[in-house]
Amino acid sequence: MRTPSRIAAAVITAAAITALSTPAHTAPMPFKDVTPTLEARATLDADHLAEGPPSGADLTPANGVSGPFDGQVIPGFSAIVENKDGTFWAMPDNGFGNQANSSDFLLRIYQVTPRWETSDGGPGTIEVDSFVSLRDPHHVLDFDIVHEGTSERLLTGADFDIESLVVAQDGSFWIGEEFGPFLLHFSADGVLLQAPVPLPGGLKSPSSPYLEEGEEPTVRSSKGFEAMVSARGGTHLYPILEGHLPTADSKKELMIYEFDVRAKSYTGRTWRYETDLDGNLAGLRGPEPPLVHPGAR
Repeated sequence: MRTPSRIAAAVITAAAITALSTPAHTAPMPFKDVTPTLEARATLDADHLAEGPPSGADLTPANGVSGPFDGQVIPGFSAIVENKDGTFWAMPDNGFGNQANSSDFLLRIYQVTPRWETSDGGPGTIEVDSFVSLRDPHHVLDFDIVHEGTSERLLTGADFDIESLVVAQDGSFWIGEEFGPFLLHFSADGVLLQAPVPLPGGLKSPSSPYLEEGEEPTVRSSKGFEAMVSARGGTHLYPILEGHLPTADSKKELMIYEFDVRAKSYTGRTWRYETDLDGNLAGLRGPEPPLVHPGAR
């Protein structure tokens, strides 16, 4: 989830740090020291508006900017997947920072083309080519959404907080989400294919639509799935939580789960990844389970 102060230009960079995470029952792997090097960059103007209805009506004014905006804001990209043809799938999260102010932000996956700026020059811009609208026209969801009474049932930032993206071999999309936290599966054209998959053990965040009145959340607010990769030929997914569970032995401990795509269920296999400091984030990198980009190393 992003705060309003982070509504700025979306940036794609070609830089990474890589280390290997290991299961809890094995000896720690030695950390490989890699120096990240920025090779190219491309940015999308913070004022860019995609086609669609006005958005940002409930946005708290910040930095001299206030809504509503005459179109759909692209506040940044939470997940980016390379298509190997010069384009990328680029997915914003839930919009304007929280569930209460993002009901007019439509959940989409954009196809973009970066025009790289390198040390040799270049425009350094991002072209927004098209988008896939995430929606539930077949009433897969068993809880009310913002566009409950419409035929398309377009999903919004008040329905889900989408964070991570995996493109399956059949072109469908698997998305890691924070409100549940859930795994969500959409067709290549954005239709929700199955009910949201919750965390095993009944773990729920304060924003979960399935949290009963008086029930104590077992996942901290905005600490659901932040990153995810696929491995083993696309048959397994590996999402990681953004923060520690309330029951964790250490506040530096992040959990990685294994999900079997064919069985549509978690396998019970998990990893514990320890960050340098409490509050550090971690991203994942494939193809084998699970490579980790440590945050703020």
